[in-house]
Amino acid sequence: MIKLVNNFITFLKTNDQAQQYRNFLPEPQVAVQQNTTGMDIDHKNYKDAQVECIQDPNARQNARWERYLECLKHGVWADNIAVQSLSEMLHINIRVLNTITPDYIINVQTAVGPSQHTLHLGRKQ
Repeated sequence: MIKLVNNFITFLKTNDQAQQYRNFLPEPQVAVQQNTTGMDIDHKNYKDAQVECIQDPNARQNARWERYLECLKHGVWADNIAVQSLSEMLHINIRVLNTITPDYIINVQTAVGPSQHTLHLGRKQ
């Protein structure tokens, strides 16, 4: 599993579409509260706050991307970016079955079109 994760991170760093994936990163929600001694940063989001302090927009976007990859490497739940890029890396379709709303199914396929192979994630109730 570790090898797959490392291969996936390498793919995200070196793939021709890496910039496209990077552009889909959402703006982080950084918890910063004003207190009597100055700014108090929520330690869970400290690294995100450090990234958002970068003035140069390109450097900030690169730092966001590296932070995103670091979170993926350490087991954060996969989002749409990760699922789509995994589909590209493995050249497979991915079908995500939603356990909360069983009729809601997400079908992901590679940019070049559907594959003959499909990975099913989740389980139907």
